[in-house]
Amino acid sequence: MKKVFLLFGVLLVSQEVWADDVVLIDKVVATVGGEAITTFDVRKRMKETQDQVMALLYGEDVQKGFRQALDSLIAEKLLLLEAKKLEIEVSDQEVKESLEEVKKESNWSEEDFERVIQALGFTKKQYFEMRKTQMLVQRVLQLKVYSKIRVGDREVEEAFQKEFFGGEKEDEIHLWHIVFRVGEEVTIEELQRLLEKAKEVRESIVRGEMTFEEAAKRFSEDGSAERGGEIGFFVKSRNDLHPSISNVVFRLKDGEVSQVVQSPVGFHIFRVTERRLVPIADKEEAKAMVRYRLTEEVFQREVVAYIADLKSKYGVEYKGDESARGF
Repeated sequence: MKKVFLLFGVLLVSQEVWADDVVLIDKVVATVGGEAITTFDVRKRMKETQDQVMALLYGEDVQKGFRQALDSLIAEKLLLLEAKKLEIEVSDQEVKESLEEVKKESNWSEEDFERVIQALGFTKKQYFEMRKTQMLVQRVLQLKVYSKIRVGDREVEEAFQKEFFGGEKEDEIHLWHIVFRVGEEVTIEELQRLLEKAKEVRESIVRGEMTFEEAAKRFSEDGSAERGGEIGFFVKSRNDLHPSISNVVFRLKDGEVSQVVQSPVGFHIFRVTERRLVPIADKEEAKAMVRYRLTEEVFQREVVAYIADLKSKYGVEYKGDESARGF
C-alpha cells in the first residue's frame, strides 16, 4: 500500500492507493476555527492512543471509537487555539526535561526509551511534538479549569462518612487474579490476540469448564499462579491497587468473576472470595483519596463545559454524518 499526502496545497488530501488501483480520497469530517480535521487525522489519533485497545476490551464499535478520537482532536485543537490566545508556551527545553523525567521514573536508558516510542509507532521527533502538545493542553486546563476547582472539607467528610461506613470501617477483600502480561514492545494485533485469549479463559471459567484456580495455574503469568491466583487481602484506603483495578474489584460480589480488566501490566481476570469489614487502615489517606476522586469528578464535568464554551468561541463545524458528533 502506498500513501501520498499533499500537506501544503489549498486542499488537505491524503490518498491510499491499494493494489487494485482504487484510490480513496480522504474527507474532511470537521473544522475547528476554520482548520480541517480529516478522516486520516482521526484514524491516526485512534492508532496513536490506547482507545483502540479499550474499544477491543469493552466491545465498543469502530464508529464509537472514531467519534471518541474525533472529539479528542477537536478538544486538542480548541485548547491549542486558546493557548495561542493566552500566549501560553512550552519551550523545547521544558519538553526535554519532561522526557528525561519519564525516563528517570521508568528507569529507562536512552536506548530503552527509543525502543518504547518506536513500538508505539512514533519517531523521536513525532513523540517530542506530541509531548509538547500535551504539555500545552495541560497548562491551559490547569489555568482555566483545574485552578478554579474547590472541593470543600464538608463535602469530603460527607462522602468519606458514606463510603467508609460512618468513617470507621471499610471493606477488606480477599482477591484472586489471572494475569496475561503485555511485553514492552507489542503491536495492536498482538494485544488483540492476548485480549481474545483472556476473554476465552474467562468464558471457560464462567461456563464451568474449569475452575478459577485451574485456569490461574495454567494461564496466569506471575508468582500467584501456583497458588491458584490468590494474591491476598486488600483495603481501598491503602491504595495498593492501580485505579483501573480498584475501581472494579471493590464492586465485585463474593465469588463473582470480573470482566477482563486492563492495567499497565496487561490484562487481568479477578475474583473476590471473601469480604469483611475492618477498621480503616489510614483515615487521613482515605480522606485524601475521597478528595482526589471528588476533585477529578468535578474536573471532568468542568472540562466538558469548558470545551463546549470554546466550541462556541472558535467555531466547530461537522461535515457529513451527524453521528460523528460527540460531546
